[in-house]
Amino acid sequence: LLYQPQPSQGYQPKYPVTLGVFRASDKRLMEFYASHDDFFQEDNMEGLSKVIYQELSSSGLFSSVKYIPEPAPADLSPENLMRIKDQHGVDLLFFSDITRFQLLREKLNAQMAWEGQLKTNDMQITIDFGMIGQLVYPKRSLVVWGDSVSERKIAYASSGALEPEELGNITRNALRGAMKDMRVLIATTGKNMRRRG
Repeated sequence: LLYQPQPSQGYQPKYPVTLGVFRASDKRLMEFYASHDDFFQEDNMEGLSKVIYQELSSSGLFSSVKYIPEPAPADLSPENLMRIKDQHGVDLLFFSDITRFQLLREKLNAQMAWEGQLKTNDMQITIDFGMIGQLVYPKRSLVVWGDSVSERKIAYASSGALEPEELGNITRNALRGAMKDMRVLIATTGKNMRRRG
């Protein structure tokens, strides 16, 4: 995807600790397009996991961020969460489920074309992205933040297909919108943590 994270929005570290980001889990009902997931050079979940990691790293919300290139464990018991925390040398854990990452194509009808000053044989191309994220503090078995983010971006193509560069741009824009929302939600709705002496 050649994704560049957004610059820090000037946040002071809300969580002055080390965050561990697990590889995202694929919880989609459909593959990217027409039963295919091979539109990008890297595996979709690996690529999306790196986007999430890069965004959290550059957010300024944490002292440091580590990428854990393995799926989230099935066992999320307090004992296992503490074991994972100690194994990776982190204080917080980030888990994510990708619920939508699809390309949708729709031929414009007369009403849609008229509203957008387009032709009825043009195609509307939509990138639809959705994710559920959780920020977990293993030491207290506490979910300090959990929410969903989503974004849809639309482009139009007279040939019915986007050029690779156009597809990359619309995909990056959809991801940026969702990642911006994730940062804002963590900053504004995440539980505050007190340091105990």
